[in-house]
Amino acid sequence: MKKLTNLKINSKQCGVVLIMFFTIITTSYAFNPVNLKIAQKTDMYLDSLISNPVSSLVLFNDKIYGYGDTPAKLYSDAKSLPLLFQANTLFDNIQLISVKISSLSDESIKISGSQLSNFKNLKYLVFIYEYPLCGNNVDETCLSNKTMDKLSSIDENLQVLYIMSIPQ
Repeated sequence: MKKLTNLKINSKQCGVVLIMFFTIITTSYAFNPVNLKIAQKTDMYLDSLISNPVSSLVLFNDKIYGYGDTPAKLYSDAKSLPLLFQANTLFDNIQLISVKISSLSDESIKISGSQLSNFKNLKYLVFIYEYPLCGNNVDETCLSNKTMDKLSSIDENLQVLYIMSIPQ
């Protein structure tokens, strides 16, 4: 197992960032997961990966924070997304990337398959929308289309999901 030794963060900062992201992803997924590639919610491995605490990376405010050995999950805010596209051995075992979209200004993000080439084990890409992206339109087609507009040349085996989770 590799240790995340090149990350500089104190335990209090790491705890706050990780609790924020873990809370968002686990509570949101329980209420509104929608898989764009397959119309089922029975992926037990995905449930386990999201629900259980595993080693993770967090990209927040243009910095990389780590928790545990050999991270399998990566959480990112939209602002820090360019860090995903840089070669980094910390990404070797990442299986799930979760991207938080907090406002209309975050909507301009684009991800292509070539930008994810550093993620050799990537299985899931999750977008978490924290604002009413489609306004009062509750039709899932709107969310699906807006999510797919962010993507180009994505591997057909990558499962893309979206979650609407508006903080109260």
